[in-house]
Amino acid sequence: MVKCPGRRFACKAETTVFDEDPTLPMEHKVISKLNEKNSIHCVELIEKGQGENYQFIVMTLLGPSLDAIRSTLPTNKFSTYSALVMAIQALDSIREIHEIGFIHRDVKPANFAIGTLGTPKQRLLHVLDFGISRQFLVKDGEGGGLRIRKPRRIVPFRGTLRYCSVAAQERKEQGRHDDLWSLFYMIVEFVKGSLPPTVTEKDMTEVDLSKILNVPGAERNITMEQIMAAGRVELIEQNWKKKQEEAQREKILKNVAAARRTKEDFIVPEDNTIVKKKNGGKTETTTTTTTTRSGKNSEEHISMT
Repeated sequence: MVKCPGRRFACKAETTVFDEDPTLPMEHKVISKLNEKNSIHCVELIEKGQGENYQFIVMTLLGPSLDAIRSTLPTNKFSTYSALVMAIQALDSIREIHEIGFIHRDVKPANFAIGTLGTPKQRLLHVLDFGISRQFLVKDGEGGGLRIRKPRRIVPFRGTLRYCSVAAQERKEQGRHDDLWSLFYMIVEFVKGSLPPTVTEKDMTEVDLSKILNVPGAERNITMEQIMAAGRVELIEQNWKKKQEEAQREKILKNVAAARRTKEDFIVPEDNTIVKKKNGGKTETTTTTTTTRSGKNSEEHISMT
């Protein structure tokens, strides 16, 4: 602001308290790498610094987020054409993140914003908030190549429940595909105006199978004495044992097939940090903290055409 008093920037700061996980170092790392690749969908990093108990980064000031813009629309949804334009740009911005070896892990409308209003960049989408991103490509020893990180066994939840993938909710390691699932939910909300409601209550209504299956009353009330008198107990036990044996055989065959696939397709190095396929293929990995971003926008309707 000293060099350019007429220009305004965005500043993001956080305290450096020991009992909290810092997010700005990761954000600075991802933005720096995207700037090196001349990303068109990322803000420009202006400055970074820290004080006695806080740290900060300064970056390009943008316009309102897509979430803020949508909230001003009477129908709470975009036109199909505008939604497609934003979806294409959002997909391109996620591609740029994946190409530098990172996964966003919090893709949602509040983390996409247009450029400054009244400038040509108001039609350009920018992706924000990399604080909970995770690097999925790591260096492959001294060769200089890259490999995909091995998924962790225990993964803490990272992301926003409304837009995160099923895998993220199940506390599984996230991959690039999980960013795309979140993008899909985002597009649905743009077009439909809302996402399907989450089921929070279970239907505990009693079910009478005898009525549903139209079981005759005479058979419905059969007793164990009648079964034994008819000599059917041995037959029932034989059928039950047969089913158990078949289930056990099927389980063994599945385990053998799984072990064979594992032996043929994957190599787990001793350092236990990555996974590689013999044929040169790659596997997906990743993780996630929840950050939300909100912002007010003007009453103007922004055209994405």
